[in-house]
Amino acid sequence: MLAVAGLALDLIVLGPDGAPASEAAVSCTRGPAALVLTDAQGHATLPADCREATCMRGGLLPGVVALQPGSSTCTLGSPAILHGAVTLPSDREGVLYRVIAREAGRWQPAASAALDDGRFWFDALHPGTYLLEVARTDGWDCSRELGPLESSEHEATLAWRNPSLVSGLVRDAKGRPFPKVLLQVEYEDGERPDSVRCAPDREVLDVVSDREGRFTARVDPARTFRIVAHRAWQPATVELDAP
Repeated sequence: MLAVAGLALDLIVLGPDGAPASEAAVSCTRGPAALVLTDAQGHATLPADCREATCMRGGLLPGVVALQPGSSTCTLGSPAILHGAVTLPSDREGVLYRVIAREAGRWQPAASAALDDGRFWFDALHPGTYLLEVARTDGWDCSRELGPLESSEHEATLAWRNPSLVSGLVRDAKGRPFPKVLLQVEYEDGERPDSVRCAPDREVLDVVSDREGRFTARVDPARTFRIVAHRAWQPATVELDAP
């Protein structure tokens, strides 16, 4: 179909295989508000003063195109599909779990969803290197590195671990109980990159010793750890209670 000068712009939407994509949503993202669906030939018509459009269809990655006079093409991308299972504890009454796919180096999650009987499914991830994270509403998370995910289907599993509680006493340089000390849990390096690592959520408050210098902290029971005072409170000695 030819564009009518000053009235409309033509856009063809193609799938990852190069074939016309019918029933794809097309929106004008720079210019007047417009949202249309492509026809059986992958064709859509947009206002003449639309300068940029986004094409979308379920299960595929969206495309973006700067519109030109005449006809332009918007191509949908082939996604990475990630699904799998999380082994959850039997005593999970009163807490909820969410599974998160996070691209390496990015704070914002790429996708997140509630777990359905321990199963999860993400069907439109951009190819990249990912971390799989399971977050619980009490502020305890478990995660594992997945490595690079290409435009294909991937299966991943994660075995959840509940935290262990450790307690102890902080002393100052003279051996007296040291109150209000900010403490940090440090884990030894050397775990396999794809191993499960559990820790408090980033938004959970840090561990601080009480007025008697006592503290209780949650730790990952499967990893070698130590608890130290933040450098602003040094010198300080942390003594763990006997198990």
